[in-house]
Amino acid sequence: MEIRPNVNWDKGRALMYLLDTLGFESFNDVLPIYLGDDKTDEDAFKVIRHIGRGFPIIVSSIVKETKASYSLRDPADVMTFLTCLAKWKKNMLQKTK
Repeated sequence: MEIRPNVNWDKGRALMYLLDTLGFESFNDVLPIYLGDDKTDEDAFKVIRHIGRGFPIIVSSIVKETKASYSLRDPADVMTFLTCLAKWKKNMLQKTK
């Protein structure tokens, strides 16, 4: 059961607010990565697809309809993904020195 307040606010609007507040909304060198596991995350997936850059990733072991472009099966896959991403960034920084 999903319960949402009756306000004009969702995770997609929160994502846009964060990008704008941090000054990243108009920068092409910022790549949002959004991981979510339920229906309320679909709004953020839609925003990332709309802005045309970033990685909307659903975390689910069950195949379901989603606006996410990528998927991971479970939290262990998320940890592996984030660890690989951090190692990649560290290697990239070392190469530029």
